[in-house]
Amino acid sequence: MDKAEERDVQRLALTGYDTDFARHIVLKIKEAGAARGFLDRLLRRRLITFGEAGRPDVAINIGFTYRGLQALGLAAGYLDILAQKSPAFTEGAPSRAGVHLGDSDDGAADRWEGPFALDRAHVWLSLHADEKDDLEKMTRLLRFAMCGEDCFEGWETMLDAAHLTRKIRPKAPAPVRVVHFGFRDNISQPVVTGRSRTQQLHSAGELLLGHDNDKQFNYWVGKSTPADAARFARNASFGILRKVEQHEDRFNKWLQRTVASNPETRDIEYLKAKLCGRWTNGALVQPGVLLAPAAGASGAVPVAMLKPSEDPSGTGCPFGAHIRRANPRDDPVVPPGLRTLFRRGIPYGPSFEKAPEVPRGLMAAFFCASIEDQFESLVSEWIEKKPMGPDNRGRAKDPLVGHHEDPEAVFEIPQAGGEPIRVQGFEPFVTTRGTLYALFPSRQALGELADWGDQSAGSTATPAPSPAAPVKPDTDDIGSIEARGAPRNRFCDIILEGGITSGIIYATAVAGLSRQYRFRSIGGSSIGAFAAALTAAAEYRRRHGFADGFELLENVPSKLAAEVEGDQRSQLERLFNPQPRTRRLFKIFLAALNHGSAASRLGAAAVEALRQYGKSMRIVYCVPVIALVLGCIWTVLAWTGAGNIGKATILTINFWAPWWLLALLVFVVTLGLAVLVGITWDLARGLVPNGFGLCRGHGGEAAAGEPDLVEFLHASIQQAAGRDPAADAPLTFADLWDAPSPPSEVLKYDAVDADQRSIDLQVYVSNLSHGRPYLFPLDESDDMERLFFLPDDLKDYFPQGLLDYLEGMSSSYMPRDALDPPVSAVPEGLRELPTGALPIVVAARMAMSFPFLISAVPLWALVYETPYTKPGARRCWMSDGGLCSNFPIHLFDTWVPRWPTFGISLQSRASRDAGPPVWLPKQNREGRADTWDPDEVRTRTGLASLISFTVALFTTTWRWNDGTATRMPGVRDRVARVYLLPDEGGINIRMSGRQILELADEYGTAVAKAFIEKFAMPGSVGWIEHRWVRFNALLTALRERVTGLASAVGTQPDTPALAQQIAAAATSPPLRAARTGPPWPSEMPIDAPQVADLQALQAALLTLEKSFVAATAPAAFDAVPRPGLHIRHPS
Repeated sequence: MDKAEERDVQRLALTGYDTDFARHIVLKIKEAGAARGFLDRLLRRRLITFGEAGRPDVAINIGFTYRGLQALGLAAGYLDILAQKSPAFTEGAPSRAGVHLGDSDDGAADRWEGPFALDRAHVWLSLHADEKDDLEKMTRLLRFAMCGEDCFEGWETMLDAAHLTRKIRPKAPAPVRVVHFGFRDNISQPVVTGRSRTQQLHSAGELLLGHDNDKQFNYWVGKSTPADAARFARNASFGILRKVEQHEDRFNKWLQRTVASNPETRDIEYLKAKLCGRWTNGALVQPGVLLAPAAGASGAVPVAMLKPSEDPSGTGCPFGAHIRRANPRDDPVVPPGLRTLFRRGIPYGPSFEKAPEVPRGLMAAFFCASIEDQFESLVSEWIEKKPMGPDNRGRAKDPLVGHHEDPEAVFEIPQAGGEPIRVQGFEPFVTTRGTLYALFPSRQALGELADWGDQSAGSTATPAPSPAAPVKPDTDDIGSIEARGAPRNRFCDIILEGGITSGIIYATAVAGLSRQYRFRSIGGSSIGAFAAALTAAAEYRRRHGFADGFELLENVPSKLAAEVEGDQRSQLERLFNPQPRTRRLFKIFLAALNHGSAASRLGAAAVEALRQYGKSMRIVYCVPVIALVLGCIWTVLAWTGAGNIGKATILTINFWAPWWLLALLVFVVTLGLAVLVGITWDLARGLVPNGFGLCRGHGGEAAAGEPDLVEFLHASIQQAAGRDPAADAPLTFADLWDAPSPPSEVLKYDAVDADQRSIDLQVYVSNLSHGRPYLFPLDESDDMERLFFLPDDLKDYFPQGLLDYLEGMSSSYMPRDALDPPVSAVPEGLRELPTGALPIVVAARMAMSFPFLISAVPLWALVYETPYTKPGARRCWMSDGGLCSNFPIHLFDTWVPRWPTFGISLQSRASRDAGPPVWLPKQNREGRADTWDPDEVRTRTGLASLISFTVALFTTTWRWNDGTATRMPGVRDRVARVYLLPDEGGINIRMSGRQILELADEYGTAVAKAFIEKFAMPGSVGWIEHRWVRFNALLTALRERVTGLASAVGTQPDTPALAQQIAAAATSPPLRAARTGPPWPSEMPIDAPQVADLQALQAALLTLEKSFVAATAPAAFDAVPRPGLHIRHPS
């Protein structure tokens, strides 16, 4: 059984839990839809524990009785198979208690406690925790927050259990677990093959349905089991909950009477050991040993497993002893066909010494693949009948847990070389208080159960079945999501360009496309990265059977357009919250938005700057007054000589106007300088420490109850994936890779490397310190792609819960080879950023770090030793992915595609009359033209021309690669151009709610309609033509690259032929090795198979060149512009 399948098995069945407390809740289903909704919420919140996943504070598992599955609405065909394969499960424990379990008298089924009644026991919820308070909190959550009144009944009765402990000896350092009657607990557990080297091993089919058992037989496959029923049953296990009350007072009194009347029994400790087969400290009773082995200094005692074949006469462990009955292992007297039972029990009730009057016993849980062969046979054949063995075995039932009704029945204790000791007078020391049989389905089967039947009553999720034939789209309403979802076998990839608020159009575009396509690879930069992450999350949700993730995605524009009472700002604007030190700069930025011309934007920004910095510059307002007063005083003093008073007065009046002008000039200059100083101060003391951005996206000045940007991103992704933003683990890249129904499985082809990923999300992030892009998820095999983080650096960028998860999934820095810096050379606490375990919201947030608006994110990278640097680690700033590749349309391209890769490119138009809002070329020759910048450098002169020229320098440097790629054959026909107006999208976070909704409706819906009409409509030829263009463009590029290969690999002046180099590499390294560290590949001689491979591949390339030379007919396709193949970094 491999690890992948283990993750499908409920952990209580697979391994159990090493916890101090357990709570079992047996419920009756009141309404099927509500119960399925409850199960769906358990799964979506990841509250059910599977495999060996790290145990949360409270581990939850769930099983269903046969009647519970009926009440839940399981298909009749599945129920029939269960009835055929497991009559015991179908009939239920109460119906079989008397004949198959020996339950009678006070323990008869009609006297069992209420939760175990056939018509009451539908669902078995099992909770395990180390703290009882955690059990209480989780119970309240399950009952009141996740389950309505119409869901279940029976919450009032809790079947609680708690481990008892005591010290093996007074000075032992730690207590051990014990059960009532005083015996040590948790000594041995059988496990399935591959899970342990020390414990008793069994084939997976002994525990789980759908696997071979120890006899190499699989009862759950074959002609009698339909494939869908076999799939549903696989990795499930039958669970038995059995509450057994232990009458310890009655047992203690029997022990005292028996020892008193039969001195051969020595003492109570000896007699208890012979009844059980172990001493109370856990040590195995060995032949000839009369006293329990003493515990060592640590309190440990030898607790070897029973090997009956080493005690053939039973002089150590009698044949009738409890452990020899319950697990005879290699006992030669046991008939063939032994099948083990997997035990998970915990005692209930206080110890006898503390409260003798309170009921106590064992809350036993057992798991197996066959209730009849494993549980009922153990009870009826081994526990409730006389022991198997030679004549000296007696005829009493199991002395500890048997239902004793014959006081004359004898239990014999064999003695070496003498008559056995015989004891009798047994009473029922235990009474059954209830038993139920339940099926604990696999993760996959639970998902099916949650999705079964009519969901409307209990869950808002929409089932997404997969029709075999393509569905004809309804292009009149292309924006709405139909419940049926896309055809199961139709996939596409999609690339989303960056554009900050322009990305609003992606919500409705992707939602529309989801009606006809399933998304396999999704990529983007900047806001396109967030849209890509949302798309991947919704597709992940759909792969698990629900299409409602795309409904949520479609509603994102409505959420962003929402306004609250008394606040005219949209939700979009409210997501951007500055930090206190960047508030004034942010206000100036907002003021410059929503203005038509550059002059009006500049004027609005200047006015806002005066408003923001005016309060701190009151001294500047005094400048004109001071200038005027000083001017007047000077004038008067200059003319106060005799006879000049009147003249001075006249001159003062004449000089009044110049002094006003001077004062105004001084005021303006001083005010300008003061604003400039204030802005400079905020840039240096606010923007720079804030990660060079006005908003970090987290921890800003958001209103109470309002999400900030990162919280909105995280919540949107989690909800689209069907997860709770607060309670569930964040969606990771690995989650996407492992999603069900990968294309390779659906389309039946062999996948390798990244092609094995079920959903492949990739986003661009620019590393400003390295001056190049990084593609997330990072490449684990590339040492140069490693990135690291300090938790303190990110605490202001992400919510604490998300940061805790990231820290938990990361590992401390460790060198991978000798060239890596030593641990001592990097900052303390440096942790490596995970790859697959990285939450996709972290990558999306880094990709959205639009320069100066949204803060760059600080990470760390390794510095390798050079003549100029010492090895270590240095902080690097991760910024908007669009700086390096804003529209990476090449990202998922293969030479000949299996399915289309759609691209959405954001461009601009001057007015609504300038052309259509969305354009997708319909024919191959369309779309070849260059894109003209509407703000091009014209022949006019002046400042406007200089500004246009400067902007053109930047945009050419930034967008030349994306713009050139969009014109290429095989690219241009699959890229939808979206032409936005000047006041739409971009950095305009102050768009009104109406503008936001118009963006989504006018542009996004049109994009989806254009793609579907060209590529997916019945009778459309877009996809067929696209493949033809891609194939012929490939041949054109290959011909250019392969031409001249034969001469290049042959002998050149001072250069041996490549064939000679390959042959020589078998005896001497083809590359010189580094001075330190182990050699890399090619730094040591290659072996014969490698030589053969290189020779064969060279020959294949030479044959390819010959084939092109031989192909002299005119080209079947004229590739314009002419494509080329080049070696470059994969990003």
